Amino acid sequence: MITFEPGGRRVMARPGDTVLEVARSAGILLASACGGRGSCGNCRVLASPAGPVAPEDEQSIGPAELALGYRLACRLRAGERDLTVFIPVASAELELQLDAGDDLPAPIVPPDFSGARAAPVDPDGPPAAPVGLAIDLGTTKIAVYLVDLRDGRSLAAAAVANPQASFGHDVMSRLDHALRAPGGGTALRETAREGIGAAVRLACAGAGVRPDHLLAVSLVGNAAMHHLFLGLPVARLAAAPFLPAFGGPLELTARELGLEAAPGACCYLPPLIGGHIGSDHLAAMGALQLWRRPGHQVLVDVGTNTEVSLSTPAGRIFSCSCASGPAFEGARIRHGMRAAPGAVDRVRIDPATGLARVGTVAGRAPAGICGTGILEAVAELRLAGLLTPSGGFRDGPGVRRGPDGRREYLLARGGDGDITVTQKDVQEVLLAKGAIRAGIDLMLSHAGASPGDVDAFWIAGAFGTHLDARVAVRVGMFPDISANRFRAVGNAAGAGAREVLASSASRGAFEALAARIECVELGSDRDFAACFARALRLP
Repeated sequence: MITFEPGGRRVMARPGDTVLEVARSAGILLASACGGRGSCGNCRVLASPAGPVAPEDEQSIGPAELALGYRLACRLRAGERDLTVFIPVASAELELQLDAGDDLPAPIVPPDFSGARAAPVDPDGPPAAPVGLAIDLGTTKIAVYLVDLRDGRSLAAAAVANPQASFGHDVMSRLDHALRAPGGGTALRETAREGIGAAVRLACAGAGVRPDHLLAVSLVGNAAMHHLFLGLPVARLAAAPFLPAFGGPLELTARELGLEAAPGACCYLPPLIGGHIGSDHLAAMGALQLWRRPGHQVLVDVGTNTEVSLSTPAGRIFSCSCASGPAFEGARIRHGMRAAPGAVDRVRIDPATGLARVGTVAGRAPAGICGTGILEAVAELRLAGLLTPSGGFRDGPGVRRGPDGRREYLLARGGDGDITVTQKDVQEVLLAKGAIRAGIDLMLSHAGASPGDVDAFWIAGAFGTHLDARVAVRVGMFPDISANRFRAVGNAAGAGAREVLASSASRGAFEALAARIECVELGSDRDFAACFARALRLP
């Protein structure tokens, strides 16, 4: 028997099962960027009795924490004795705050809901207005919106962490699990459906609507989320040239997809753009109506898989996918965590003393560091002269030797121990920001444009909402352009999903847009290696 704290949840376990496997089976969400391979260090828990120390524990957990009983849940196994496991905040996959994208600019051409299609509904207690459901199935977050089908107005919204995260934070880890683990694809599909169901119940409770009264559904997501949810073959997505098994628009009944809705309600899935550029990015472009805006327009949706698009005055549209990894989600960072209460999200280092002042989410005591925090830390360390252009630590105030003998920087003292920025953390940030910058530069190069030609630089997604664009410029993730050209637009993908929910005109416009986009495969681009190498350095 394993007791999970806080909460006191007791779960039966077979001897030999890992704590991560038992947590997954019980629906208890634990962070695991590597999908349980022991390499990311995110599934750290405090166990009693702690049991033996695995080699992976020593690589990810400091000696003091090991002595206290901290272990990796993916390496800690159930035995004959009962086990109590405490899940720290930094290891928990918490319910996320919804970033509804309400700050999106008004579309140049308002969506037309006159062609709304809705299924007949049981007359027993129908809602006052015909209601539909728009779903943004993200790698990290599942966001849902209840929409008045008469005019497209949002009635309620909710978001939860994607429970697939226990199989890996990034899409490649999940695709690997689907291909290699017996029943892996089925487990990922059912887990996504459970996550969607949880978000829908939250939204419906807030609006006083029954899920079985939902008349129409739309769903957007990246190519991996799309394929895993539909149960499509994923082998071609997991290896170059990363081709989807099917990328066209689909309309299926909600019930056959395992979604609770009114009898006969249909679910519309817009087309994928190609490879790892999904319908969520298409939805974001459609919501912004990027191609209708003047000049050079850049759209960047930062995530574990970052998409970049560029529309030009000549009417051409380029898109690419950057394998930026999960560093900005707090994964693969020594003390990384989601942007939950206690996560360090703001950092300032006094150049004179080298000492840091930090801000945390909800003003709680520091428990770890999230994506915006680690990016600001790297920017401030460089500004204070404590990092070289290649990201190596220099000796100075706050810099010390860590348990592995390598330099690290003391960022804050937390309740569970010191929170540091390690040399590996810096390298993870450089790899992530380098991939994004290389994608941006190559998009501009294909269009024959330079950063100075960019008229507007749109930053989509939850991370972009909280990101200070000036910090991204300081680390070289974004080009050095005028600050007033950067515009954070929140969940633009969710806004696009709402548009196509019941608007025939929007569906047609999105499908026509997908056919126009020129996909650029970075891996086969001859200039990518040199561009990426330049982008790795800190200005």
